[in-house]
Amino acid sequence: MLVPYVCLSQQENVSLADILSLRDSCLSEEEMWAVCAECVVALQSIRPTHLFYTLCITPDTLAFNAHGNVCFMEQLSDDPDCSFVPPEFDNMGSTFE
Repeated sequence: MLVPYVCLSQQENVSLADILSLRDSCLSEEEMWAVCAECVVALQSIRPTHLFYTLCITPDTLAFNAHGNVCFMEQLSDDPDCSFVPPEFDNMGSTFE
């Protein structure tokens, strides 16, 4: 198994947001647990670095490399993407009927 890293720009990476936009459904519970478990492994591998303290994990910055490992893409701006709001902070509620 390869050690998870920050996503390298020369690699093909797919963000979680891209995956969710292409699916007809949300992630299953098993898929969610698998992503969470792999995120823990990835976070442990970058813990001694500066990135660990500045990382903002959103569906746009959580990605998977060509080997299927979780990696984190660097955020392009200082502010997290304002289009992503965790459900517990979303005042709008669900827009799906």
